Amino acid sequence: MILRFVRVREKPAGKMPDLYIDTIYELGKYSYSAMVLRVKDRPGVLAKILNVLAERGVDIAKVNVPEIPSGGEGFVSILMRNCGEACLEEVEKQLKKLDVVLGIRKFLPQTGFLFIKYNSIKLIDQPAVIVTRNMIRSIIDVFIKQGGYADLGTRNALRTIGHGIGKQLYECISKIEMEVGEGIEEYKVALNLLKDIYESLGFGIMDIIEVLPMMRYTIRIKNNMECIAARDLHIIDFTGYITRGILERFFADLFGRRAVAKETRCINHGDDVDEFKVDIYESSSTLLLR
Repeated sequence: MILRFVRVREKPAGKMPDLYIDTIYELGKYSYSAMVLRVKDRPGVLAKILNVLAERGVDIAKVNVPEIPSGGEGFVSILMRNCGEACLEEVEKQLKKLDVVLGIRKFLPQTGFLFIKYNSIKLIDQPAVIVTRNMIRSIIDVFIKQGGYADLGTRNALRTIGHGIGKQLYECISKIEMEVGEGIEEYKVALNLLKDIYESLGFGIMDIIEVLPMMRYTIRIKNNMECIAARDLHIIDFTGYITRGILERFFADLFGRRAVAKETRCINHGDDVDEFKVDIYESSSTLLLR
């Protein structure tokens, strides 16, 4: 899981900002707590703070200075591993004794944090939102109640949603200035970016296997957000219709040709992973819903 700690908004001088720490990666077996300290802008401040934590055996996962100090003050944010509420209280008590510490804000232990930068989230340069698994499950549930999961209209509607997402993923990636090494084709860099963004968005962990260059691909996805949501509804069937749409539109836009995705394995069909086959055709005609 990718944890992001970002400052919510600018604060007037002397006010405590919301937490900012650049991206870190959670291993899954720890809980994290955090502090953001308003401190005097003096040499040796960070050393004093870290010495207090070291004396108490606090396991520090991340330390960051979120912005350049100004007006004689600055901020230090600290991410701590396996430091519970009692530990936080004791650390706060000791840090307040330092003459360089002007204020402290605590964040109680969690397995993940999300503090939104400037009151908004962006994917590359586009405004974004957070969609939970429960939201995806509710969308699927609504479609099922309207026509049933086996209904062709339901499946096509879900794929159409995926087409819209796939289109936006391609547009985001196409705006990135790619550094392509010698002998590496640009489309392969784009596919690697797709895997990274897909996982960062929480859609799943994607593995792309090139069967025939620019013609046929096998896509395996662990923790596929759509199939897990459908599993919560006790659906026993192939359930990756949004995912199919995402793959079809992304590959179609990437290669400028028609792409058709088919789900060949699914956790809701008794398989251990979700797998999709993507075929790229010579025709550049509009995507066909099948």
